[in-house]
Amino acid sequence: MMTDMKVINAVTQTCPQGWEALFFVEWEGTDKGCVYQGQLITYNEWKARVGSDKKKQRKNPCKQIINAIKAKNQTNFEGRNICVQRNGPRMADLPELLNGKCPSGYKLCSDKVKAANDKVCVLNNLHPATCPINEINFFKTNGVKDKMPTTGWTGLAWTPGTNGLTFGFTK
Repeated sequence: MMTDMKVINAVTQTCPQGWEALFFVEWEGTDKGCVYQGQLITYNEWKARVGSDKKKQRKNPCKQIINAIKAKNQTNFEGRNICVQRNGPRMADLPELLNGKCPSGYKLCSDKVKAANDKVCVLNNLHPATCPINEINFFKTNGVKDKMPTTGWTGLAWTPGTNGLTFGFTK
């Protein structure tokens, strides 16, 4: 279970030992694209349809509208990366609620969770350290609307650019 998070500078830092990046997606990029006979296709599709004859290519032009974009590692956002720490038992090993309550010796992690099947009980002596994070969000810091709630949330410094975001999580 994810039990803690931190924000790091993605350019100069890596997640500490025992932590892992929350986002680890490789975006495949795009091929060069064009409009041919009213259809958006890749440049390679157009060449396959028209062939390599330059005269035929001039008669059947492909109006380029999309440049190729190289694959991109999307583990960071605005130069920041979010690292998470996993701790405690596996979700599958935790007890189920009995009549909406935790069994003896266990404590409910959060009363904010509405859906019964999303509620988590952990051993009393492991509460709250092993309670999982149940919500993450970005909040505006330069306006009243969508500000991070003052209770129940842990805010992490994002050092935003001009967008005024704070990253926060709650357990």
